[in-house]
Amino acid sequence: MSKINPNISKILPKAKRSVRSLEYYVNGIYDQQNLTILAEAITLLESEVDTHRMLAYEIISTCQTRGQKRPSLRIGITGSPGVGKSSFIESFFSRYIPDGDRAAILTIDPSSIDRRGSILGDKTRMDELSSRPEIFIRPSPSRLHLGGVHAYTYEAILLCEAAGIETIIVETVGVGQSEHEVQQLVDISLLLLLPGAGDELQGIKKGITEIADLVVITKYDGERKTLADQIKKDYKMARHISQSNNTWTAPVIAYSSLTGEGYDTLLDGLSAYIDLIESSEQKNAHRDRQDQAWISRRVHQHIADLVTRQISTDDQLSRQLTDTSQSAIDRYLHIITHIKVELKH
Repeated sequence: MSKINPNISKILPKAKRSVRSLEYYVNGIYDQQNLTILAEAITLLESEVDTHRMLAYEIISTCQTRGQKRPSLRIGITGSPGVGKSSFIESFFSRYIPDGDRAAILTIDPSSIDRRGSILGDKTRMDELSSRPEIFIRPSPSRLHLGGVHAYTYEAILLCEAAGIETIIVETVGVGQSEHEVQQLVDISLLLLLPGAGDELQGIKKGITEIADLVVITKYDGERKTLADQIKKDYKMARHISQSNNTWTAPVIAYSSLTGEGYDTLLDGLSAYIDLIESSEQKNAHRDRQDQAWISRRVHQHIADLVTRQISTDDQLSRQLTDTSQSAIDRYLHIITHIKVELKH
């Protein structure tokens, strides 16, 4: 109930999502490359109604059988909260993406633990990009999904590619050391670090730093410049020590979203990495591994959903969850044994 107006539900009718035919979405996305219809399809993906998501999968599948796979480049932008990811995207990619070229920016915002809602404010920090009609910006709530992305970001990328969008940028939630699922979605990962925030210490640790193809020291202006230069030196050494990819050493580049200083250096580094992965077939091999990982995640999720549904609909199993006369271990073993027997049948 709204605290501002407790009668709001009576004044405003409940929003009812309009679901159209499969052909409507496929024609709109693949043939017309209509960004409004693309947004509608992504909304189906993010719906908690199973039939909506299944329709979204049919849309993707049908689009992929319409013709040749359209070329694309997927770029992931990740870093801790406050590092300036949205400002970086606005500053760098407004120059990187030529006027008239289509691009998608998929941003992920943290969700409330209690209500699972999000502010979805990233788009408001991209004034120039959001004013260009050929740029598709789609904020999505994380809905408590771990890994820094939305549970259906991978499918949203496929829909963007079906719409003929060649450059797709994924901005993650502010992530920690172990949240690196974005690497399983993109071709290139940019890790943003903030001078003076302690991020320089992460260079010698395992985790998210290992997925970075380029490291960007942000806010390279004013009093932070000296500190950023020192962090660059430290991080380059740390990256050299921990480097696991013999064909590429991630460059460490200082960049100012305010002044654009460092743009040419970052552009050179990004272009060099794109040339490397496309000339060596690394890009295709990486995407094959991503497809396999995605299938595995979805199969595990489907099995978990089936088991959860079985527990909720089986009175005996439901009672086991709340039967305090038994230990938690005994209840767990009973439920698992019951499910195994059911699966055999």
